[in-house]
Amino acid sequence: MVLARYGDSTASEDAKLLGESIQMPFSGRVAKSRFLKGAMSERMASWDHKIYPSEASPLTTLWACMRGIPSWPPGSGFGESQPCRSSDIQLADRMGMSFGKPTPLDKSGIREIVNQFAYTAEAAYRTGFDGVQLHGAHGYLIAQFLSQTTNNRTDEYGGSIETYRSRIIKEITEAIRVKVPDRKFVIGIKVNSVEFQAKGFQPEEAAELCKQLEAMEIDFIELSGGTYEEFGFKHSDTGIKYSLGTELVCPTNYSTTSQTVVYVTGGFRSTSAMAEAVRLGTCAGVGLGRPAGSDPLLPNDIIQRNVTGATDMKIPPHEFGLGLLATGVQMEAIARGKPVIDLSDPRSLPVLQRPRKVTTSKKRRI
Repeated sequence: MVLARYGDSTASEDAKLLGESIQMPFSGRVAKSRFLKGAMSERMASWDHKIYPSEASPLTTLWACMRGIPSWPPGSGFGESQPCRSSDIQLADRMGMSFGKPTPLDKSGIREIVNQFAYTAEAAYRTGFDGVQLHGAHGYLIAQFLSQTTNNRTDEYGGSIETYRSRIIKEITEAIRVKVPDRKFVIGIKVNSVEFQAKGFQPEEAAELCKQLEAMEIDFIELSGGTYEEFGFKHSDTGIKYSLGTELVCPTNYSTTSQTVVYVTGGFRSTSAMAEAVRLGTCAGVGLGRPAGSDPLLPNDIIQRNVTGATDMKIPPHEFGLGLLATGVQMEAIARGKPVIDLSDPRSLPVLQRPRKVTTSKKRRI
């Protein structure tokens, strides 16, 4: 039983709006509601067992590929000193992690990565998935090419967002379509709406990127915010409002696309704020991350008007690490069939804070 939730009530028109289906513009696939499950660390799905009736299972195949490859614990120093990335800009230490000095990818390295994306998409298609979503946010590789903070290249992969920094996305989508010519196969992408740091990805660039992604016939765009270096919710002077109640998650209207579906993930908590964002044209759908950690049935409950919003977690907004830890604990409990800790109950917090004092004392290298 959840003690407290965001929102006062769920209006019937809000529930109806959020329960509407969305047809993807290029693949023709249909999402059953306006909710999008944000990617976290859970295992979302398995392989199609019909494809492996008479041959080795994927798990056995993966094990065979890994034979002879040693593993090292975090902090051993192996494989961490020179990660490959868009350029040689090193990230500052954040969130208990330190980052090695990167080696800029040359063009052959970029081609190899493009081919790896295409190979993975083909494997997903062959095992029964309806599509793939590229991760171009939160400081990962694609995001590194998009942001001036991490991309100082002077070749065709650097420079302006209009013609150069998004080139790798175009090459990846083209390579995927060569491997998977089925036009019903969905291609989506997650990108930052803004980075809260000097030279970071800006709202104007996000709007321009959305236009480019539509030209690439990307079915949907999930807009997020923040990177490993700086997370937006720590900043109060940006004018960004997060929807802790009724405030909108975006500083401006990102619906610069006429076909591609735009979702916004991050900060949505009350049903009224979710519906308001859709009505104002800020987004076509709402992405849910941490709220789904404790309420995996939250979208259905909202549509059925059983709840007014997400659980009102009594974790201070600046305690992002604690929030992640708490969500991980909740997902683990769900996976094991155990009772889910109610984070709207302040008495639950000391249980999470005690082990955290021990685990955060060591820094992990990446």
